[in-house]
Amino acid sequence: MKRLVVPLVATLLVVCAGCTTPSAVMKSWVGHHESALISTWGAPDSVIELQDGNKVYTWKRVWSDQYGVHQGRQSFTVDATGKVVYGSYENMPLLLRK
Repeated sequence: MKRLVVPLVATLLVVCAGCTTPSAVMKSWVGHHESALISTWGAPDSVIELQDGNKVYTWKRVWSDQYGVHQGRQSFTVDATGKVVYGSYENMPLLLRK
């Protein structure tokens, strides 16, 4: 049994190398400047300017699996100084490629 478990664990580690959770991806951007965010993520699908001077940048993502086609979103709130202060996501796969 031990002979089977070690190769299986090693394979799983290789497959998930470079993968992370949506929550970790979103948190990793807090504190960065919006110019770095846009430079890395590309043009957002939408930008909403709030009355307090903050902006919400949103990227939509479409993917498919054995259950069909899905759409999720990832949004970042940027303060008036251009710093990312919050990230949120909805309906995203459990693991994302960085």
